[in-house]
Amino acid sequence: MNPPAVVVHGATHLGLTVAACLAHLGVRTHLTDHRDPQLIDALRRGVVPIVEPGLDELIVAGVERGMISFDHSDELTSDDIGVAWIGYDVPIDDQDRAAPEVVWSAVGEAAAMLRPGGYICVHSQVPVGSCRQMRETLPPERHVVYFMENLQVGRSIESFLDPDLIVLGTSDGGTSTPVHTILANMSTELITVPWETAELAKHALNLMLATSIVVGNEIGDIAERVGANGYAVVDIIRRDRRIGDRAPLRPGWGFSGGTLARDLRYLEAIGADRGVPTTMTETVHRLNRTRLDRLAALVAGATDRQHPAVSVLGASYKQGSDELRRSPAIDLSERLHAEGISAQIWDPVLSGKAAGRELGMVGLQASLDSASCVVLVQEGLGRRTDVLNVIRSAPGVRAIVDPWCELSAAADPRVIHLGVDQTVARG
Repeated sequence: MNPPAVVVHGATHLGLTVAACLAHLGVRTHLTDHRDPQLIDALRRGVVPIVEPGLDELIVAGVERGMISFDHSDELTSDDIGVAWIGYDVPIDDQDRAAPEVVWSAVGEAAAMLRPGGYICVHSQVPVGSCRQMRETLPPERHVVYFMENLQVGRSIESFLDPDLIVLGTSDGGTSTPVHTILANMSTELITVPWETAELAKHALNLMLATSIVVGNEIGDIAERVGANGYAVVDIIRRDRRIGDRAPLRPGWGFSGGTLARDLRYLEAIGADRGVPTTMTETVHRLNRTRLDRLAALVAGATDRQHPAVSVLGASYKQGSDELRRSPAIDLSERLHAEGISAQIWDPVLSGKAAGRELGMVGLQASLDSASCVVLVQEGLGRRTDVLNVIRSAPGVRAIVDPWCELSAAADPRVIHLGVDQTVARG
C-alpha cells in the first residue's frame, strides 16, 4: 500500500525536520504553518529558517524529487490530506512551563480540513491525557495517533530516520492506521500502546535522562572534595550493563534548552491535579536549577578582577544548531554582568548571522581580546582544533573553564574542570 499524503503543521524545528524526513521516505508531504505564514514564503524562496545538520540538503532533495511542497493553509484541500501531522514546537517560558495551546489550535485547524475517517498525528510535546481530550472535541470520524517525539537537536535527521525506538499511541493500542503505513518500512520496531501510556512514556523518558544528569553532577561535586576524577567514576559505572555507556551520566552544569524540564513540569502539574506526590521529579528539577549558579560562581572565581572580562563560547542549545531556547550561555552572561564582569558571547553558527548580532554576539577573536577567562558552554567546542588554536594564542586568558572535560588540564594548567579535583586533573 502506498503511504498517504501528509500535511505537516508547523514550519519550525520539529515540523520542518519531520516534513523533510517524510519526503525522504517517499511520502508526498505538504508543509504549512498557520501561525507564521512568512516561514512558508521564506521556504518557497529557498530560505530554511532553522539550522540543523543535514536539513538543507534533505529539503533540496525533497523539492527536486517533487516530494515536498510549502503551502499556505488556504491553498490545501481535503484531497491533499491523508494524515494531518502536528509538528509545532511547544513554547516554554523561563520557568520551564509549556504552553501547548498552539497544538490544540493546530488540531482544530487540521480537523476542519480533514475528510471523515481522516487521521491527526500529534507529534508535538503535550501532557499525558491530551490525545483523549482532543478526540473528544473533534468531529465524528476523525482519529488521533500520538507519536512520541524524541528528536535530538543537532542530530534530528538521524534520530528520526534511525531511532532507538518509535512509540505510537492510539485509542486502544490498535495498529491499523495510516501512520503505521507511513512508518512500516522503518528498520526500528513500532511500539503501539494506548494514548496515555505513550504520552506518559515521553515524560518518564525525560525524567530518567534528567535524573541521570543530576546524579552525575552530584558525583562530580563529591569527586572535587575527595581527590577523585568524577569523569573517570562515571565512565566506570556506565560500563555496567544495567546503566549503559550511553547514559547521560557525567559531572557538569546540568541540562538546558527546556526539553527535559518541560516534561518535569508536566509531571509536577499532573501530580498536583491528581493528588500524586512527585517528590523525585520536583527534586531533580530543583537541583538542576542550581547548577548554572555553580558554573557562574566557578567562572567568576577564575576571572581576573583586574581584567573582569569573560569569553563565553557556544550560545545555541546544541552544536550545529541555532536553537536559543533557554540558552545557558545567555543566562550565564547575565549572571556575570550582575557580578560586574563583562561577558562576550561567540557561537559557531549564530555569530555571523543577524539573530546573533541582535543579541550582541561577536566573532571568536573579538570575544577573546580582553578576556581573562574563557568558558566552553557548548559541548564539542573543546574538540575543535580551530577554536583551541585561537584560545591558546589569546595573551590575556589565564583560565579556561571546561565543563565537558574535553581539554587536558595536565597539558594546559589554565584548564579548570567541573567534577574533578584540580590536583588530580593536573596529574
